[in-house]
Amino acid sequence: IRVTHKSKWAGIDMRSTFGVQVRDDSIESQLHRDEARVRLDGMPGIPGPITDSGINETELSMYAEEDFRPAPWLRFVLGARFDRIDVAVNNESPVAVDKVSGYEGAQQVSPKATAIVSPVKSWDLFANYGRGFHSNDARTLIEGSATTLIATATGYEVGTTLRPLRGLSLSAVAFLLDITSELTIDGDTASTTPAGPTERYGGEFTGRYNFDDHIFADVAFVATRAQYTDAYDIAHDTTNVTLAPRRTFSAGLGARQPVGKFTLIGSLRVRSIADRPATQNWSPSEQVGSLSAPSLTATGFTMVDAEAGLRWNRFELVLMP
Repeated sequence: IRVTHKSKWAGIDMRSTFGVQVRDDSIESQLHRDEARVRLDGMPGIPGPITDSGINETELSMYAEEDFRPAPWLRFVLGARFDRIDVAVNNESPVAVDKVSGYEGAQQVSPKATAIVSPVKSWDLFANYGRGFHSNDARTLIEGSATTLIATATGYEVGTTLRPLRGLSLSAVAFLLDITSELTIDGDTASTTPAGPTERYGGEFTGRYNFDDHIFADVAFVATRAQYTDAYDIAHDTTNVTLAPRRTFSAGLGARQPVGKFTLIGSLRVRSIADRPATQNWSPSEQVGSLSAPSLTATGFTMVDAEAGLRWNRFELVLMP
């Protein structure tokens, strides 16, 4: 539920927004040992599944935002958000190896702020600050592996947007993101393991073009460095966040052409991700014969998608080779 109200204070136009959100996730999580896709539950030495958990996570959020312009060339957006998370974990198999049951709850207030300066109508300079979070796996928290249900993330951005031509927008952003705890997936236990704090920084460059709603194009390039910042990882040269993208690129070109009551549509899109660390001690130039633990690389890839179709009213027929 969201309510927006416009008003004027001291001659300044104000837009106030207030909202409430409620979300509930019901999750059934099971992990079984198997051979040739046949479960081995009940076989000698295998009484049942490794885990069989019912997880219910509820989030209640309230937020407020104030958007105002004290001058035609200056705009501020200030806000805050309150989140409350409650998680219940119930073991649903008496013969499960890992019988996890319990409850955890946590809450956080997240302030957010944006300042935008527009020297001319087609040029914006902006700065953003905000706090957020990700929720840790409640099972690891109940077992004692995690220290907190909510892992706080604090982000900073500075950037600029330029609109030199009608329909064309160009942006460049530098960002910094600090997270108090990362999560790593453990496939052997169908759960996650909390790791140390991390820092991500980099730049994002984007361009978008829309010509009379008939032809549209976009391009984006992101370069990021993600690393652990705790003393242990720094001392042992294991600071790389595994599988964190270091360079990504995407671009697309599309068209919409009305023909009578129909609209012809088509698009071509490419997405690419560069090689990235598969181990925390990753080094792209590791010497052969090194006595240290070997570093592994997650190989990058490029995908190309194309589609063509026909749209009529609310119906659409699309071919995607």
